[in-house]
Amino acid sequence: MSHVERGTTRSLQGIGAEIVTRLRVRRSEVVQAIHARIQESVPNPGGGGEDDPTYQAGVRAAIAAILDYCLEAIEQGPDWSGPVPPEAVAQAHRAARAGVSSGTVLRRYVAGHGRLGEFVAEEAGHIGLSSNGPALHYLRRTQEMVLERVTAVIEREYDEDRERMTRPPEQCRTEIVTRLLAEEPVELSELTGLEYEFHTSWHLGVIAMGTEIQAALRRVKADLGYQLLQASCGDGRIWAWHGSSRPLKVMDIERLLSTIGTTGEAVAIGGMGRGLKGWRQTHREAGGALLQALRRPEKAVRYADSPLLVAALENDTLATWLRELLAPIRSRPDGGADLLQTLRAYIDAGCNGSCAASALKVRRQTVGNRLRLVEKLLERSLPTCLAEVDAALRLVDLIPDDPSFTR
Repeated sequence: MSHVERGTTRSLQGIGAEIVTRLRVRRSEVVQAIHARIQESVPNPGGGGEDDPTYQAGVRAAIAAILDYCLEAIEQGPDWSGPVPPEAVAQAHRAARAGVSSGTVLRRYVAGHGRLGEFVAEEAGHIGLSSNGPALHYLRRTQEMVLERVTAVIEREYDEDRERMTRPPEQCRTEIVTRLLAEEPVELSELTGLEYEFHTSWHLGVIAMGTEIQAALRRVKADLGYQLLQASCGDGRIWAWHGSSRPLKVMDIERLLSTIGTTGEAVAIGGMGRGLKGWRQTHREAGGALLQALRRPEKAVRYADSPLLVAALENDTLATWLRELLAPIRSRPDGGADLLQTLRAYIDAGCNGSCAASALKVRRQTVGNRLRLVEKLLERSLPTCLAEVDAALRLVDLIPDDPSFTR
């Protein structure tokens, strides 16, 4: 690009910025004028959404968002390509569900584009650019690029939503739940269709696999009176949430879910959370616990029982570190069997040496001697690393013969 061309580009962007500044002062007027133009020029013959206050509010929100988007483009130049505003995408989805045709939606964008062009031309005249060919061409080209980009996205989103409407209810529910988990836009009507209270309830997330899990989830709902939201995934997993206006009885849920058959079953339970944020968190925790449940499917596994182990199953670095922590013990001639067994009994006994000795059927002094040897091998005092040792023992127990463990 020559010096002259660079200078021209800067001056044209300056012109665009000046016009945008003037239009932003008139923003409310411009939004109202565009709304009036599209209603007048492109009436909806089917009437879909026209009497719905939510739909009409969405129209105005989309107009305002697209206006801001267009002004940003004029300010930045035709090469700018920011993402189309979510308000416009959401309105395309509403139009699809309200039965407004895609032709009507796209013609309204063209009509709105034309009305905004009139405002741009008016402001260009006010600053003496009515006969400035390069400036007018620059402004027109920028607006045309924005229109092409916006209508392409809106058409795609509209078509995808129409296609989703033909899918089975179970698939639609899974897609809505997936978007909600990812914090993507979800319409109020979609939330209502799930028949589950998100914002004010306590939640407990469950992820499970197996032929009897559906019956077990229904049993929890029937016996405890909790809400139930389910979504089936293509890999055979069931995502589920139990909800209630009061804190849930987690132990009762675990007991009922643990009554299912053991062949090929895997049940993972998150911690209790409240509101939409807690709903997402308990699901993430259940997803982590499932890594353990898949390896030990004999009972329901709770995330709260061993969060550090779950973290190790998700993180190769931590898993390797935990294995290395026990390496001095496991490298002994006998594999450190007595020491590892004593550690497990001691931790399970709440660090009570007498109880550990009773469980192992050895003398209290033997437990003490073994623990002192453990501290010598680890070069650490046990009270300073009990959580790490517990997680390391669980990891070795879960995956005993895989020192190069990767998830």
